[in-house]
Amino acid sequence: MYVKLLCADDLIYPDCIARQVSQFEGAGGRELALVSCARDIIDGKGRRWTTRGAEVSHSLSGPAAIQKCVRRGTNLFGEPGAVLIRRESVHTSGGFDSRYRYCVDLDLWCRILKTGAVSFMEEALCAFRISEQSWSLALSGTHYSEFSAFIGELAAHRDVPLSHIDMAVGRARAYRNAVMRAVFIQSIVTGTRWIR
Repeated sequence: MYVKLLCADDLIYPDCIARQVSQFEGAGGRELALVSCARDIIDGKGRRWTTRGAEVSHSLSGPAAIQKCVRRGTNLFGEPGAVLIRRESVHTSGGFDSRYRYCVDLDLWCRILKTGAVSFMEEALCAFRISEQSWSLALSGTHYSEFSAFIGELAAHRDVPLSHIDMAVGRARAYRNAVMRAVFIQSIVTGTRWIR
């Protein structure tokens, strides 16, 4: 059994679940803990802006994927609509941690990935909406500080080997990502389509 969460007005495309389940049930699927796909970003008027993905189109071990996330300074696995997980993984990992707002999904994905690998699918199989009323806009000022605190906790638990360089690179990129994300979200909300 599998779990896919779909937030607010986000959407999944007709073949999303079947394609992600096929990753779990195909060759090497037993080692997978999580399957992630690229996703489209859609503004409040229904216009597609871009496709976001992890820029990785293969499988990675859980620890390697977590380290890559830390070094990139962002959630490479995506919002809940982009991710399919095994039901038992949710139960054994303890579910979502309410201490987090921005990193709530990334925290769960990382705890699940301590038990297996991730498969990244490069095709967009879902869409994530951003509008004036979206949670992403409400949290835009907390991205960097929460990500920085989150990776500090990851390193403190020592479940995944993270070096001082991983942490420094991750925090620098998280800051840059927060600035770029704020500009991108503002361009969507105001309708300024200069980012492609």
